[in-house]
Amino acid sequence: MSSILTTSAIVFTILSCFHFTFKLNLVNFLFILFFSDARQDFKMNVKKALNSFQVLDIKIGSDSMTEDSITLAKIIRPEWNVSKMKTKFFTNGTTNQLIGCFLEGHESDMILIRVYGANTHLFIDRSQEIDNLQLMNKYYLSPPLFASFNNGICYGYNEGIVINREMVKEEIVSLNICKMMAKMHSISFHENKNNKYTQACLFVDLRKYVNLLLPSSLANLNLDQK
Repeated sequence: MSSILTTSAIVFTILSCFHFTFKLNLVNFLFILFFSDARQDFKMNVKKALNSFQVLDIKIGSDSMTEDSITLAKIIRPEWNVSKMKTKFFTNGTTNQLIGCFLEGHESDMILIRVYGANTHLFIDRSQEIDNLQLMNKYYLSPPLFASFNNGICYGYNEGIVINREMVKEEIVSLNICKMMAKMHSISFHENKNNKYTQACLFVDLRKYVNLLLPSSLANLNLDQK
């Protein structure tokens, strides 16, 4: 288990040198963006999200995730009828918990609620992550970000096919992903006014993560944090 977490954290940190924290989900999202019939709806949602981002003083409990998520979804979508709300859990994450909320019969209009993994703030700058998600969203490179709350974020969902190793080998898929990756890297580093990083932070973040694994660091954590 520890080796899996270590590997995933290192991959995450490598991508975080640009602080675009999408991991493999970015590849899947780019695929959906190119091949989904809902691209125009996506762009409309982007504009709406940029103008309505909320910071909420709410915490999603691990023992009451469904109920708390519905409460949060009602804030984001006040027009939704609570009695018709449905939830869907996603189980692919290693540390985060992800749940989708939608109206019965309208799963494509789902909103996603991601609850951060315990102590991930020790090696992930969550404030910087939100700033960059909003920047990426501005250029239609990520789903719309609706809100942040005390232990997570709420963002849009794009219905599509989950990409796999075979699909990414197809020329039309790989070329379009490369085009979008090039677009992502063409965004000015200084456009994010709140960016506190002035240089690539790959090794800074790797060192931060490795230091957390040292016995001296572990000794300072209580049993629950470990």
